[in-house]
Amino acid sequence: SVRFKGTIGGLTTKDIRLKADLRASISQAKFEVGGNIFFEDGSLEVNPVGFTTSETTSQPALPISLNLALTFGKNVELYLPSQDIPLVRGMASPNSALNILYDEASGALSVNGSVQLRSGYVFYLLRNFFIKQCSIDFAENQTKFNPLITITAELREPIQDEILTITLSADRIPLENFNPRLSSLPPKSEIELLALLGGGLSLSE
Repeated sequence: SVRFKGTIGGLTTKDIRLKADLRASISQAKFEVGGNIFFEDGSLEVNPVGFTTSETTSQPALPISLNLALTFGKNVELYLPSQDIPLVRGMASPNSALNILYDEASGALSVNGSVQLRSGYVFYLLRNFFIKQCSIDFAENQTKFNPLITITAELREPIQDEILTITLSADRIPLENFNPRLSSLPPKSEIELLALLGGGLSLSE
């Protein structure tokens, strides 16, 4: 195991421990790296900034080409989109896997796969809903970062003389348009729940 802090194909690690089985080759045209990376523990940001490449006027002397398969251990905490303001944060499931292809010469980047979270929170209407089930599906490239979120999360809210259990759910909703459904036990309308959670704010606000 080695400690690593930096960026791997758009994923920003925060002092993470990993194991790797990599193959590298150097030619006159490029430096190619491929293989498997296993994240054991630590923190990982999935931030759109890391996935969009800026146009460069100068070509690198020896462009890098990556073909990496990423898997996760039970003690990896994932933040989307950042650790400072996470919409979703939680512990990754070992069922998670991502494949990263990157070509520095052309600027082409693709990230494909799915990350499941075993536990954690989704931040919505200034509240942290506890995650019961969550998967984030990636099919991203150098011009688009908009993963699809499927999630079920709960919040217990005291109201008068009872506890209201509010459920937040989303089925493959894009990150840029994250507008989940709300339901509750005892049953209340979604407008009532929005008003309750919004602290009296109008729906336009």
